[in-house]
Amino acid sequence: MTNQVFSIDTGCVWGGPLTALQLDAEWPRVIQVPGKAGAKPGLVED
Repeated sequence: MTNQVFSIDTGCVWGGPLTALQLDAEWPRVIQVPGKAGAKPGLVED
């Protein structure tokens, strides 16, 4: 068995879900965990 799990950028830093794609199972599957509210996208001001 190989480790065929890939992370996918779905915006978890900005509050989106943490997402992975698993390809080493019998069928490909997407795994998602809800993200926490994060920083708002945009420029950071000092």
